[in-house]
Amino acid sequence: MKSFWHKFLGFDPSRKQDFPGQQPGEEVELLSVFHGIRLVPFFIYMIILVAVIIGINFFTNITPATSLFINTIAAAVIIHIFCMRMYNYFLKVIIVTNRRLIYIQHSTLLTRERETIPLTNIQDFRFRQNGILPRLLGYGDLIILGSSSEVKYKFNYVPKVNKVHHIIGEVHQKMMRGRTNHTAAEPNQKFYYEYKKPQEQKIKPAA
Repeated sequence: MKSFWHKFLGFDPSRKQDFPGQQPGEEVELLSVFHGIRLVPFFIYMIILVAVIIGINFFTNITPATSLFINTIAAAVIIHIFCMRMYNYFLKVIIVTNRRLIYIQHSTLLTRERETIPLTNIQDFRFRQNGILPRLLGYGDLIILGSSSEVKYKFNYVPKVNKVHHIIGEVHQKMMRGRTNHTAAEPNQKFYYEYKKPQEQKIKPAA
């Protein structure tokens, strides 16, 4: 059985990979959510909130009706916060295609942000893992540099960051190689037509 991160990193060929706004002929090379380590503070806050509610029920003198009312409201709030947090987590993704790098972020049900970086505008990219925990869990920071060698984007908590870095490098190199070959072929094609056109003209016989 394939792991959760294996599927979300785009290594599952059977998984359909498309997204809203995908251009004709554009292929998804990588689709990745962020590492689950970024949810640890959220779960800590939730545990503290549940502990406070349990403490109110056990260490305060409240009637059963009041306790039921408080627990009902607290359960509704906790479920709502949990669902919204998980919704925002799974819809914050990095997409790498054969043309561009896309960062999609949903903050609420009605808010959607998208940032697009054409691969031609990427001068350099690197990843960084600081500490023992990122090395053990395999996550790190992905840094994208622009044409002026300044940090254009920085993505934290990228899972399997070394693999993601490798895939972006292959896609970027393939695209740049294709542009170089296309540019080099244009003068030869122009010379061919300029050279062949006089020879293809038919000479009329003299009267």
